[in-house]
Amino acid sequence: MSNILVSLVSDQTIPNIEFIKEMEETIDQFLFISTDSMEKAGNRQWILDTVDLNKEKVLTPIIVNAFSFEDIEKKLIKAINDDDNYIVNLTGGTKVMSLAVYEFFKTVNSEMFYLTGRGEKIKIHPGRKKVSSTLKSKISLSEYLTAYGFRVKNQSSPLRPKEATERLLSYFLHEFDREKDVPVLDTLRAHRSKTMKDIKENKNLISFITRTGFKPKNENSLNKYECRYLSGEWLEEYLYYFLIEHFDLAESSIGLGLHVSKSNTQNEFDVILIKNNKIYVFECKTSIYLDSEESQTFIGETIYKSDSLRNKLGLFAQTTVVTLSDLTNSKLDLHLSRADASRVKLIGRSAFANRVLLEKLKKI
Repeated sequence: MSNILVSLVSDQTIPNIEFIKEMEETIDQFLFISTDSMEKAGNRQWILDTVDLNKEKVLTPIIVNAFSFEDIEKKLIKAINDDDNYIVNLTGGTKVMSLAVYEFFKTVNSEMFYLTGRGEKIKIHPGRKKVSSTLKSKISLSEYLTAYGFRVKNQSSPLRPKEATERLLSYFLHEFDREKDVPVLDTLRAHRSKTMKDIKENKNLISFITRTGFKPKNENSLNKYECRYLSGEWLEEYLYYFLIEHFDLAESSIGLGLHVSKSNTQNEFDVILIKNNKIYVFECKTSIYLDSEESQTFIGETIYKSDSLRNKLGLFAQTTVVTLSDLTNSKLDLHLSRADASRVKLIGRSAFANRVLLEKLKKI
């Protein structure tokens, strides 16, 4: 008699991976019930890539019509061996698939479970009492991304220590000189992909570097990473350090400057983390505006990206914009309404100035 874990493949792959990781040590073989559309999309393969199962333990999948009770029952009768024991994860597939699978496996040696999405599994069968228990396994950020078909191409590490980001935050909050510093930031952004040489000739830049306490690696130049850092990526690093410190995050649960790809689509995340098996994406902007006249913002672009991510990263992916701009400006009312309608959160200057960033983040 073999212990066989049965998974129903659907758009949401995380419940499959959670259950496989939870039960893997007690399982002899793995059986997937899938559909033509899921096979074409690659969802079952994403699950296999994530959990890295021994190929010899993975049985030939059962491909069913997702909306035909009769087809599902017919194919299960043909494939299932009455001598084996089945551990079934009902969290997946269509409603018809779940119902058909439940009805069929009641007739053979089986235990059936449902995952709540809150770190718990409920034993549905056998017995009338529905017993719930906490999942012991945790999913890393890398596993979550792989589960949705993403490939991590590159990930940044902090360029400077936490104290350097705190100094820059203080400068931008209390000492920033718009007339002098905005042209400097424009120059730095123009050098995001190349080294900036002979910086001593740029008096405003030298003044900016001196006032912020930044020390370049080379005295008379800034490499492209330093230009990116000074022009705004320091805020990403500040938030990265802040989240790790206050939310007890392991390094495997959070990413900084993460570049990922899926099919032919490229995505870059300033800061991204997984907590309680839910994904949180943070867009960090020292200024939310696209132009010096403050007539255009990044919010529309962020909303579009957020909607796309919900389709690619699961229904519960949350996007938050973190900015040093003042969100009480009446010119932003329409933009903020659009963000709220699209479930995009915004954290502005007041959260930093009033030292309530932690409280704001806890509400997300």
